[in-house]
Amino acid sequence: MKKILGLTVSAMMVMGLVGGGTWAFFSDTETSTGNVLQAGTLDLNLNGGDSDIKIIDTSVSNIYPGISSSNYTTLLNAGSIAGELDIAFSGYSDDSTSTTEYGDGTDNISNNNDVDFSVWIDVDENGSWGAGDIDLEADGSAVRYEDDNTLDAGNISPYLTQSWDDVFNGTANFTNGTSARFYMSYSVNGANVGNEIQEDSISWDITFTLEQDAAD
Repeated sequence: MKKILGLTVSAMMVMGLVGGGTWAFFSDTETSTGNVLQAGTLDLNLNGGDSDIKIIDTSVSNIYPGISSSNYTTLLNAGSIAGELDIAFSGYSDDSTSTTEYGDGTDNISNNNDVDFSVWIDVDENGSWGAGDIDLEADGSAVRYEDDNTLDAGNISPYLTQSWDDVFNGTANFTNGTSARFYMSYSVNGANVGNEIQEDSISWDITFTLEQDAAD
């Protein structure tokens, strides 16, 4: 009787160990801390800042027969993410009404075929049209030097209401920290242009937009 009782007590002790969960298993715990989800920035600078600037004004243009010149502003993506760069001309106006003995009151700068105008992006910022640069043409297209190494120039009128989307032509976004020069070049054929453009003036606005490439 005592032997049977001893076996019963032993069996109950074993069952108690199993049911009580006293068996040990290996484990290892690691912790991930400081998880942050933060938005990046798109920040386009013109000549190092965000203020309105004039690329060409009366103090630097003052055109005359025989002049050939260029003016530019430096575009910089000062933000933390890449973007698509769009450029648009708007707000065009001209004044061909002579108030003095100068000019003829009709043939203004914008419609004179002997006043050439061109717009281009100097990607490597070396001051000359060459490899990697982008021609912004009068029909709204953006053409790389490698595809057509001729920098288009012509009557300014078609440019004045034109816009160019993604001026890097879909080959690369305007990445953060990247800069490039936006040039406007002009020349006046001295052999064909005379007093008829004296005092004439033309003005327009330029809008630069840096946006995510999925925006449009």
